[in-house]
Amino acid sequence: MGLRISFTTLSNETIAEALGSPSSVEFLANRFAAPDLAEGWMSGLLAGKSKQKPARGTLRFFKPGVRANAEGVHMSLGMSWAGLNYLLTKARGNVWPAHFLLDGGTLVSSEDDGHTVRVLQSEEVSKVSEMLCKLNHGDLGRHYDADKMTSAAVYPKELWKREEFDGCQYLLDHFDILRRFLFGASGKELGCQVQLS
Repeated sequence: MGLRISFTTLSNETIAEALGSPSSVEFLANRFAAPDLAEGWMSGLLAGKSKQKPARGTLRFFKPGVRANAEGVHMSLGMSWAGLNYLLTKARGNVWPAHFLLDGGTLVSSEDDGHTVRVLQSEEVSKVSEMLCKLNHGDLGRHYDADKMTSAAVYPKELWKREEFDGCQYLLDHFDILRRFLFGASGKELGCQVQLS
């Protein structure tokens, strides 16, 4: 199935509570767990900041867990994370916050198979959002090179050179989703959980 990256908005208070818990991963997994996920637009999070809606089913609310402060909103970037990391670090250098998809924040859990859970405080989310808002499609798109990405084993490496697949547009679409999500979280002074699994 492959490694995918997802984000869940959290308050700094929830992050502190999770990090103080004997089992931070279990605490975070249960905090906003819901048996029934409903597809929906992040209206509570973005509050009219964006006129363009993401692709259907890309963003989801955890129905019972979403609070008035928009804590508990979940978003998945699927398998675009390594490609986005490649473009961001080519555009901004291999320094934080450009490589925030793979590093930064507080590591909560790390497995040998690459699965990780990290949390970013609200201040870190704001720095990432600020960096993302300074970038445009041209800044990232000029660094897209299917041959170089495949040679560098950018995950999933078999994807970038497919003839029927527009890898650059795929990454730019996910960049837009990521930028809107973190801009909304930053506006609500929220941090987030970053889970690679």
